[in-house]
Amino acid sequence: MTFKEEIKENCLGCNLCARDCALLKEVGPVKQLVNRDISFEIASSCMVCGLCEKVCPKHLSPRKVFIEERENDLKGKENTLLSTTSPDRSNTLFKEYRHFYHIDYSPYEIKEDEIVESVFFPGCLDNCFIPKSTLETFKYLFYNNICQRMWNGCCSEPLITYCLNEREKEHNNHLLQFALKHGIKKVVTPCTNCYFSLNRAFKGSNIEVISLYDILDIGIENDGKTYTFHDSCSDRIHNHNIFANGMRRLLEKENFNCVEMKHHKNTSICCGTGGGAQHYRPQYESFYVDKRIAEAKEVNADVIVTFCPTCGMQLLNNPYDIKVKHILQIVFGIENELEDSLYKKQHLFDGDNGKKRQDELKKSPIINNIKSL
Repeated sequence: MTFKEEIKENCLGCNLCARDCALLKEVGPVKQLVNRDISFEIASSCMVCGLCEKVCPKHLSPRKVFIEERENDLKGKENTLLSTTSPDRSNTLFKEYRHFYHIDYSPYEIKEDEIVESVFFPGCLDNCFIPKSTLETFKYLFYNNICQRMWNGCCSEPLITYCLNEREKEHNNHLLQFALKHGIKKVVTPCTNCYFSLNRAFKGSNIEVISLYDILDIGIENDGKTYTFHDSCSDRIHNHNIFANGMRRLLEKENFNCVEMKHHKNTSICCGTGGGAQHYRPQYESFYVDKRIAEAKEVNADVIVTFCPTCGMQLLNNPYDIKVKHILQIVFGIENELEDSLYKKQHLFDGDNGKKRQDELKKSPIINNIKSL
């Protein structure tokens, strides 16, 4: 039975799934939607955040319907709008960003023939957009004998999002072979996408993937401000709240004044960039940001804390002067890191040379070798 058929057979027509979803508000009700053809454009406009599944009394999934439709339309072909983040290409948006802004972790990375038992895997978002916090995190893990080296690979999450199943399998195999080659037994990551993607890649092996926030134990000075939390959708999709709970623990153990927005953890609202949907429905970004900021204002928050750099940068511009920080910025006392990265990201391809670099990036070929990871 397809996910469409499941909804046709079981949907109550309550429309709770559309309550906080811009797309379902536009194209629903869901019970009617599944009885007609769904275009690739509409399917690609889904944030794939999974909130619809959590609020549905029957646990049905419009999200999975849209993913199913994407997969049927793509049939293994890459969506060109999103290809610059595909981790199996010779160059990616993230590699270009690090190269252009001279972000270099090479002194701390695994050497060619090195055997290491435990590594820090920051993920592309963290090692690009919070580089100071990323380096401080590695130093903490290194000096506390938790991780010996940094592994700046890319997980398969973008390939999963784009429904490129065969390429995901191939990339996962490359990740596994790299880990086996270097004798890696434990991978520590601050990224929820990396956590779940790497667990898929290493399934059946003895390689353990651990959330950074389960082992990070640093005293943080309480500044007396009121903090609230924005939880990334990917933590909810996998039904664990591992990163959400870990982020809160770091502040609550120091008696920070922490309050919850109306929507949090399993009911958290997307920041507006999920699933690449902003390329098809850019108008939805302000819908989600405005909704999120309004909730933070309702609980009189001074600071919104997140464990996702993309979510953080998305929420920065708000009319209430509510600060937005990555949890690692708070842990290591690093100011304005997300603000600086947002500016750099917006100006990465400025000028004639920038346009040339951008065009070259879009033409980067798919690669098939372990060394590239």
